[in-house]
Amino acid sequence: MQVNISIIMPVFNTSKYLKESIRSILQQTYTEFELICVNDASCDDSLEILRELQQQDRRLVIINHEENRGAAVSRNDGLKIAKGAYVIFLDSDDYFYPNMLEVSYQQAINNNADVVIFGSETLENGVLREASWNYQYIDSNERKQYFLPMIRHVPWDKLVRRKILSDYKIWFQEIPTNNDIFYSFAVILMAGKIIVCDKIFLQYRHGRSGSLTNRRVSEENHTVDAFYALFRFMVQNRVEAHLAVVLINLIVDNIQLYLSEETYPLKIRRDSLQNLLEYSDMINVFRRKGMNDILYPHNQEFVGKLIDGMDVCSITYFQYYLDGIKGIIEKRKKKNEKVALWGCGQNGKRLLRLLECHNIAVDYVVDENKQIQGDMYGGYQIRSYDDISKEITTVLITNLAYQKAIESRAAGKEVIYVWK
Repeated sequence: MQVNISIIMPVFNTSKYLKESIRSILQQTYTEFELICVNDASCDDSLEILRELQQQDRRLVIINHEENRGAAVSRNDGLKIAKGAYVIFLDSDDYFYPNMLEVSYQQAINNNADVVIFGSETLENGVLREASWNYQYIDSNERKQYFLPMIRHVPWDKLVRRKILSDYKIWFQEIPTNNDIFYSFAVILMAGKIIVCDKIFLQYRHGRSGSLTNRRVSEENHTVDAFYALFRFMVQNRVEAHLAVVLINLIVDNIQLYLSEETYPLKIRRDSLQNLLEYSDMINVFRRKGMNDILYPHNQEFVGKLIDGMDVCSITYFQYYLDGIKGIIEKRKKKNEKVALWGCGQNGKRLLRLLECHNIAVDYVVDENKQIQGDMYGGYQIRSYDDISKEITTVLITNLAYQKAIESRAAGKEVIYVWK
């Protein structure tokens, strides 16, 4: 049997959904794959269902754990015996559309891609929500740095060339929760070519009773451990400087978001904060980046409070964001300098509404779209850059993809990214 794709599926007490899930794989229009199911000592009849389905289709391979070892160990055990040139990790309670493998594998082969990412639907409380992409071809660190903050840190929407996993020693962290964060970001970091497919191929069940998502909220959380592993991976692999800046900001942002998220019990977050403080090498990098003004404003606010020993778990993420922007504007106004927001698209308008609600004002709004120049929005007249270039010292931007173009257009001005 030809095996071009290895599908690895950890199974733990999902008998309610297991037949539908596996049959949606076995009935794929593309057939040259193996399905490695790792039964992680299920207490229900999941193993019996696997054996029944294996009798019907020998592409199904079963690994059986006598003791429960967790999803990360299960995925790693499946990867150890995988034969396919490409691999994907799927969950045993999800549903997969019939052409998922055919289209994603064809995209990989046609483009010699290391990773193919596709869209999904999330089923939550009976409501379907789409998470889709526009088609993208990412073949440089410049493109990757704009894309990296947008990825979902899940393994089930990514078809990955197995060789990059072995070459860079990318595995799943063997921690009880958040074990897919390191894997997902490390894969994107080291991939040479990435295809982002504009198709939806998977239906994900969110918030299922007994799932790791629920466990993260109620029992424990390893967000800090996961992002520290990503930090160490970045250092060891000497990630290119511009990409490293984006990644460090992403790490700070996600840790900050978790520690301030009231969905999680305060004790768990404070335990995580103590854990974070033990990672002194990462904290020192945060400090240096903050001193060099490389951190985004809200990240700078968080790191400053962290280093000052403040209880960062008691401050909301939203407050960091407001304080960061307010600090930029007030500091420059004290020096009689003027600040412009560049871009009055969707993000720019959202930012202006936010600032207005909190009595924070920029001096100008700039947009190079001549069709909207002269229009009014939120009390600002939208201007061309040439109209106000001599009056301003600082430009705020809300889209990283335009940063280099704006820096070139506004040469000599300070350009600061303030939106995520």
